[in-house]
Amino acid sequence: RIDIQSLKEAQTAIENNAFTISRLEQSYNEKETLYNEYLSGQEDNRKREKRKNDLEIIRPEVKNAKINYDLFMVSASSTDSLLSAKILAAAEYEKALHMNRMGRAALLAKELRPGEPCPVCGSYEHPLPCIHEGRIPDDDEVSVLEEKKNESEKNYSEAMHTCEIRRERYETALRHIKERTGTEVKPEEIDGIYERLDPVIKKLGNEINTFNTGFGKADEEFRNAKSLLDSAKGSRNTLEIGLENAVRNLEQSKEEMELRLKET
Repeated sequence: RIDIQSLKEAQTAIENNAFTISRLEQSYNEKETLYNEYLSGQEDNRKREKRKNDLEIIRPEVKNAKINYDLFMVSASSTDSLLSAKILAAAEYEKALHMNRMGRAALLAKELRPGEPCPVCGSYEHPLPCIHEGRIPDDDEVSVLEEKKNESEKNYSEAMHTCEIRRERYETALRHIKERTGTEVKPEEIDGIYERLDPVIKKLGNEINTFNTGFGKADEEFRNAKSLLDSAKGSRNTLEIGLENAVRNLEQSKEEMELRLKET
């Protein structure tokens, strides 16, 4: 009776183990499929990582280009107004200088006498003496306007120099971007690129993290499923050995009983 009971228990254990193995194989296949999907997605994830790294590398150049382009535009606008001021100051100075000289000439002309030499050219004939009506700017006023003209020229020159420095800086940054990405960026595109850059980098980072987290989880679950399946298959071997032993014991008991019956 003991041998028969052992045989039944061994058979039941094998049946239960077979059910367990079937369930674990299904789980293993599901985990393996998911794991293989992540494996096939690694190349795309590497491309995302490369793109993110490339964008992070050019980010300082894009920021540098934006800052200097914005400063260049401010300088260019300032330069336009300074040019207008320069032209106006030069015109005011030239006009005042001309009126000052005409006034001087008119004053001298009033002193000319027929038959007497001109104190300027020495001529004894004065067919067209200078006549000037209106206010005559004095030397001090002309000097002030000249200083204003010189100051406006200096301001314009310095502004142009600053403008060119900023132009060279943003153009250098754009050249670096082209060297690193192979893409030519126009000055008017800088603002749009700068505004989109951080969100794109953040989006790529989130996608990369999501993939890596999912891949790590899928890898762990796949390994665990394989370990459980291998363990269950190992147990099946042990149970089958147990069943074989139970059968041998049963056969041995049967032989012993038949021998006893013959002896009686």
